[in-house]
Amino acid sequence: MATQRSHPQSASHMVAALFLTLLFVSGCSTTHTQFLSEHWISRPQVLHLVSMHARPSRLQVIITYDGPLSSHSALRLESENGNVTFWDPAGAYGLVGHITDPHGNPISPYGERVKDLVLTHVPDIPTYIRFRWLVGDSSVEIFEWDLPRRKTEELRAILRMETDETHPNGEFHTETAPAFCSLAISDFLKRFATPTITLTDTYLWPHNLAEALLEQSPSRVRVFVRGKPEMTFVAPVQHRP
Repeated sequence: MATQRSHPQSASHMVAALFLTLLFVSGCSTTHTQFLSEHWISRPQVLHLVSMHARPSRLQVIITYDGPLSSHSALRLESENGNVTFWDPAGAYGLVGHITDPHGNPISPYGERVKDLVLTHVPDIPTYIRFRWLVGDSSVEIFEWDLPRRKTEELRAILRMETDETHPNGEFHTETAPAFCSLAISDFLKRFATPTITLTDTYLWPHNLAEALLEQSPSRVRVFVRGKPEMTFVAPVQHRP
């Protein structure tokens, strides 16, 4: 967008206004299960059973929707030993007093956040889904990749320790500016998650990131719709890479 050098403040206000307009009018009318390959199958699961599943090392990218709009993205990394790293870029989970229920009580437990990593009271999936319902979302997609332990620990170290300009893939920090959650996550995946995920672009909107992730052979896609059982979509073994 061209700007007039004599009015930089006015131009910046116009850009900000345009960005906010796009933020609120852009979105996706539904979750992305209609884009699943014909080779995918589904099986229903009850939400409270999720935490009882086996816990192999896995990467989870969470995409949330507020009615017709995609609203947020977050990332979880689970290790075989049960350690969980939760990155909530530009999110509000665990921020004291930031979001409250109708009675004024915080709807996510206050915990320690370093930049945008949640280090205490790290939510499991059922807890985070309940949080998304309380902040007004209507559906959630979770893209999962089962990872080798070595890759899980590599990603965990990058998220926990961050990187500087000496790293082969450049400098990385978890702190993220408001509204850039998906841009931050897609940039992280593009630079550090190969060869499991090979993104060639970064994505501002969560639903665009979701569409790209469907092309990355996830181990499963879990779909939550408020008031309905979870649906988990998995590819038959013969069609997995």
